[in-house]
Amino acid sequence: MRAEVCLGDPLGNYDDVEAGSTKPVGGWRGFHPRTNLLWLYYLLSYRHKVSRYPMPGSDTKKSSSEKRAQQLRELLGERLDSVFEKLAPETMSESGLTSAGDLVQYAVNNGWLNASDLTD
Repeated sequence: MRAEVCLGDPLGNYDDVEAGSTKPVGGWRGFHPRTNLLWLYYLLSYRHKVSRYPMPGSDTKKSSSEKRAQQLRELLGERLDSVFEKLAPETMSESGLTSAGDLVQYAVNNGWLNASDLTD
């Protein structure tokens, strides 16, 4: 993430910054909306790791509400996987996402959110 903030390149090598330099190349005063996306990617990568374990129990013994909950978990997992792929630092520039607002718009465009979800 330091490379994104300081160099403007998520795949940049922060070690290439002058040794002994205490000030980041890009400065800390500017607003860097892509860092929000990088944090979301980090959180999704953690979720990606911990959710790959199968859920206990067999489908034949589950109640209808448990089956519905499992379906919703799978749907949410598919959507989060889609976002995870778009936020990957290697492909983020190709995805067109430059801020968390762009990600919200992506969710609206895909029908995952609507206007009433975004207002009080």
